[in-house]
Amino acid sequence: MPSIRFLIQHAKQSQNDKQPNRNYPVYIRLVNGRKKDIKVKTDFSVPLCDWNLETQSPRKNARELSIALNGLNLKIQSSLLEASKNGEEINSAWLKKIMNIEPEESKPKTLLDYLEYYLEKRETELSDGNKKRIGGGVKGMIERFQKAKKKLINGTDVNMDFKRDFERYGKDEGYAHNTIQKTLKFIKSICTFAAQDGFPTSTELGRFKFKFHETEVVFLTEEEIEQIIKVELPTESLDNARDWLIISCYTGQRHSDFSRFSKAMIKMGKDKNGKPRPYLDFSQLKTSNKMMFPLPRPIEPILEKRNGDFPRSISLQKYNDYIKEVCKASGIDKETTGLKFSQKTKKKKKDNTRNMSWFHRILGVGHLPPTIT
Repeated sequence: MPSIRFLIQHAKQSQNDKQPNRNYPVYIRLVNGRKKDIKVKTDFSVPLCDWNLETQSPRKNARELSIALNGLNLKIQSSLLEASKNGEEINSAWLKKIMNIEPEESKPKTLLDYLEYYLEKRETELSDGNKKRIGGGVKGMIERFQKAKKKLINGTDVNMDFKRDFERYGKDEGYAHNTIQKTLKFIKSICTFAAQDGFPTSTELGRFKFKFHETEVVFLTEEEIEQIIKVELPTESLDNARDWLIISCYTGQRHSDFSRFSKAMIKMGKDKNGKPRPYLDFSQLKTSNKMMFPLPRPIEPILEKRNGDFPRSISLQKYNDYIKEVCKASGIDKETTGLKFSQKTKKKKKDNTRNMSWFHRILGVGHLPPTIT
């Protein structure tokens, strides 16, 4: 059976010259008996400090490179079995063909190429929310960063220097700290996925660490919820939104989950005393977690006035618009600090205005734990 191993060449001199950060191309060597000894340069490169010259393999800190090379090894081993069955000649042309399945011009090279590749390959795995974030906010921020730097960012450019530059750029442009960190986290995931599929990336990806700032949690109190329940509302649309708001408060679910609630998700069970009790049974859209808990008592009147069903479903934008009006009618107008999106800059910035306080206070209700009574 042919043997496969990876190596870097001409590294001894640099090691002696104390140049541990110099990058070297990684080669693959395929030996099949005495007559077949094929060596081909891969798309990967590695700093000397991340490569063990004795074992000719990545060190433990170069985990992404190790994963990528293992994937390439398995791919070649599988192709060798097929070639043996079909009587194909094993030579350098064959090996190059296996290592470059896609035509050179169609292979992703830039970070934005990787992003599109990631969205395409993981289309059925990603939630709609993450598809929107990656194809919108993450992509847009990368495009603006490239424009500021006046250069295209290749997959191999995403290293520690890139991370520092991206953080500095985001801060200078007024992006929130957590937005910058979340974007970088997405970028790391995209590049790691590309590396696992054999595309060249920086060996420094594994060193990316993310620090998030704690955010202030703003939520409705029980007294405020009671005000909302009792207030007389002028339209059916506001009444419908008010009922969804009460449901969200007592279930603690995201809009993407509670807006899908239906009569079919209510199952009959028994409480701790053995008495019949309705339960909510559903799977969360974002996490796929299976959820089942007793239907909170304050929600029962909402269902009763709709013959046992939930309110009419509305979009997140409409929901946000309506609940501002609901809270305004309820007398909830205390100022709070939050992030306001600017149509002009396409970014969020801190603001402290009475008008926007209804919106940000409502966003916090999902943090209110479900009250089961």
